[in-house]
Amino acid sequence: MDLYETVYDITDQEYEEYLNTKVEEIRAAIYNTCQTKRTNKYYRIFDVARSLSDKFRLTRIGLNDGKNYGTGQTVEHITKIIFDMVDKGYLVCAKGRDDDVLLRSINKTEQKKRKIFVA
Repeated sequence: MDLYETVYDITDQEYEEYLNTKVEEIRAAIYNTCQTKRTNKYYRIFDVARSLSDKFRLTRIGLNDGKNYGTGQTVEHITKIIFDMVDKGYLVCAKGRDDDVLLRSINKTEQKKRKIFVA
């Protein structure tokens, strides 16, 4: 018998608890993913959340969870963390064309100015 992928049989609430155990890892991944060489370069928030959801998502019975299209519980959880990081000053947010929400990580100069230090 071959095992190809582990599939979990857990409720949305149990899955949310799992995601909450990964918050610090997700924050670090968001910060690293959103780093840019220039202050006028940004990433689309949806693209960041979708790409990171692949890293942190657990496959669950009967749920797509945004794996192939759209959003799901994992993408929404990561998006909440992104907006929390924007509120705390770790990420810079901007409006793009078509009302896209864009973001990037703060650079070293901005860290000093805001007295926020990221390891």
